[in-house]
Amino acid sequence: MNLLVTKNDIVDNCALSENTDDRQINVAIVQAHNKLQAVLCRDFYEELKTQFLNSTLSTENTAIFPYVKNYLVWESYSSFIVVGSFNQTKAGFREHTDDNSQPVDNTRISMIKKNAEEQAQFYLGELRRFLHDNIGDYSTYQASNCYDCDPKKYSFKISGAGSKERPDPWFDQYPYNT
Repeated sequence: MNLLVTKNDIVDNCALSENTDDRQINVAIVQAHNKLQAVLCRDFYEELKTQFLNSTLSTENTAIFPYVKNYLVWESYSSFIVVGSFNQTKAGFREHTDDNSQPVDNTRISMIKKNAEEQAQFYLGELRRFLHDNIGDYSTYQASNCYDCDPKKYSFKISGAGSKERPDPWFDQYPYNT
C-alpha cells in the first residue's frame, strides 16, 4: 500500500500487538490518511506522499514529517480500537476470544479509545501549530487556500496535564488556555 505509516509504526508507538490482522489495521490506517488529507489539503498531501514514497522528501517536508507520522499513528490506533477484536462473517460480526483471555469491558475500551483519541488530537494540534509557525515554507499548502491552522482555535485539556490543541469550532466559548 502507498501509505505514510505502516502497522509496524503503530506497533512501535502504541503497543499494538504484532499479531494484529494486517487487513484490519490497514483499514484504520487508510481512514487516518483520509482525515490527514482533509487537514493538509489534497495537493500538499499528494506532494508529501509522493516525495515520501520516492524517498525524495524536501528539507521542509522532512521537517514536517514527524508531526504527520505521529498524528497518523495515533489516529490509526484510535480507529482500530473499535474494530480490532471483531471479525465480519456471513452471520454478522463476531468477537474473537482466546481460552486464556478475558474480554475487556466496555468502560475500559472507552477509556483506551478516549486516550488514543486525545493523543491523536494532541499530535494534530502539534501538526497545525508547526504549519502555522512555518506557513511560508509550504507554498503548496499555502496556495491551496483550504487550510485553517491557527493554533489559538485548537486547544483542549489533557486530564489534568495542561492544555493542548483541539480542532473544535466551539473553542472560543471555553477558556482552556487561561
